[in-house]
Amino acid sequence: MSKDSAHHHNVASQDGTMRSPYLTWNDVQGKWHIYKGKVRQRWALLTTNDLEGMQGYYEEMSGKIQQVYDVSKEEADRQIDEWLMGHDDTTTTTSSDSNPTSSV
Repeated sequence: MSKDSAHHHNVASQDGTMRSPYLTWNDVQGKWHIYKGKVRQRWALLTTNDLEGMQGYYEEMSGKIQQVYDVSKEEADRQIDEWLMGHDDTTTTTSSDSNPTSSV
């Protein structure tokens, strides 16, 4: 599955538009300054320099996960897709994200 291949039932967002209830890569890239901390929580071996170098680009992140964790592109993409589905776009709130079921 790639960043564009997941199809979910759309729901109305706060502005009334229809969108996926799950976080999309466009959400992450558009708010990279917010999500890079959450990415670091999930993939703790990624350094601050790694995250700054990605600048929110999916392929950069996938490649860095492959390199640092010694996994295939398919596995890196699967991990990213799984992480996206475990989050919604809650960056408009001030609550912290806690996901006790995340795995490496």
